[in-house]
Amino acid sequence: TLKTYWNLLKEMGGIPMGILIFCVITASQMTTVAYGRMLGAWLGGTFPVWKCVAILGGLVGFGIFINNVVFLVLGLSTLEASKKYHKKMLHKVINAKVLFFDTNPVGQVINRFSKDIGTMDKFIPVGITDVLNIIGVMTMILITTGIFYPLLLAPTLAAVAVALILIYLIYPSIEQSKRFDLRSKDPVFGLLSETLNGIVIMRLYNQEGNFKKRIRDNLMKSAKGNYSFMVASKVVGFYADMAYHFAVIGCIYIITSGAVSGSIQPYLAAFSISLILGLSGLIAFGLVQFSSLNISMASVARVQEFCDIPSEPPQELDGDKSKQGWP
Repeated sequence: TLKTYWNLLKEMGGIPMGILIFCVITASQMTTVAYGRMLGAWLGGTFPVWKCVAILGGLVGFGIFINNVVFLVLGLSTLEASKKYHKKMLHKVINAKVLFFDTNPVGQVINRFSKDIGTMDKFIPVGITDVLNIIGVMTMILITTGIFYPLLLAPTLAAVAVALILIYLIYPSIEQSKRFDLRSKDPVFGLLSETLNGIVIMRLYNQEGNFKKRIRDNLMKSAKGNYSFMVASKVVGFYADMAYHFAVIGCIYIITSGAVSGSIQPYLAAFSISLILGLSGLIAFGLVQFSSLNISMASVARVQEFCDIPSEPPQELDGDKSKQGWP
């Protein structure tokens, strides 16, 4: 839910960090637009060659710098949030009541510290970076092409509408498959822990084959969940990509007609086509990354759940300090 994202943002640094992320991504996308526009001005003969080359060189250097800043800000802030969650969750589990360990299997607890924290370390930073960059690129392209030639918005927005409909129809399958993928790993960790603790008794009663079969079956269920999630995600990307390619054909037809009739300058037409073709494959990739991020946030929600475990009473009360000789 949005509450999960909000709690993660607070651990990343709160509203100031959100404003910083918005500013650096906006600066990155504006640099890309300025670079393409300056190329068009060079071809159109608006500025001298030496001035165009100097401005383009400066934009390239600033673009490299600001993109590195984007990756560093998002990567370091999400890893810092993961550290805070791990420390808080460890403190809560160590001080949890006995009832907690009676109702939660060992495999489930281990899975929180291994799979879920691992997801926060590896996939959440990459997912947030990709999704925010893709949203920035798509917004930049739509605004820029809309300013240059508003007719281009019609087929592009139609492709975006088709992509949103696909998300609405297919996302439940993606969500269920990912939830099954996450839950199917709990029995694997739990059974492994039980096997290591009871290895002597297993060998005493010749039960090695039985436990091997159970571990193999649990691993097979986990693999099925992971494979189902991958296939469902690719289905959404394939159909969204196909819809956008039809939209690209319509945009190219509109731009070509405008260039022939003289309603748009040739270098602006070329710039618009390059921007629109830059979206090819980006919508499909964006849908897959957004689905993966939104479902991987289930790991964040599971970690946040363990951070709210009721604790035992404090080991030392304020009144204990005043008692002399208290052990």
